[in-house]
Amino acid sequence: MELHFQHVKEDNSEFLRLTKALDDYFYQIYGALTLQYQKHHDLAALDCRMLAIQDESAVGCGGWQRLDETTAEIRRIFVAPEQRRQGIAWTLLRILENDAGRQGCNRTVIAAGAEEYGALAFYQSCGYSFCSAFGDFADDKNCVCMEKWI
Repeated sequence: MELHFQHVKEDNSEFLRLTKALDDYFYQIYGALTLQYQKHHDLAALDCRMLAIQDESAVGCGGWQRLDETTAEIRRIFVAPEQRRQGIAWTLLRILENDAGRQGCNRTVIAAGAEEYGALAFYQSCGYSFCSAFGDFADDKNCVCMEKWI
């Protein structure tokens, strides 16, 4: 199975399909609570948007947005459920970190749902540690923030 990664624009149909699947997943679990986070899902605001492509099918996506001169926020990481546990998310995260590093960032941060235990364990396994909440997440009890120096 061949896996490769591709930079895309915010209007890429496969990127839109996968980010919609991520939004649908969150809505299924959290309902209307997810609506208050839509402002954080602006795909045009991302400095990098990436697709994971396996055997010519887009199976994952993610991106990052610069928060300041040296910090990038990793956003919109998603792998299709049937493609999970193959290392796709791990590789995608590494590629996003490397891309941010090439653009001058030396720290990446992630905001995740406080009850997304699988995601939080995944990020910890990738070298992220819990940190003070940043930006709009500072007083948000539904979110936790993590960081990694790259």
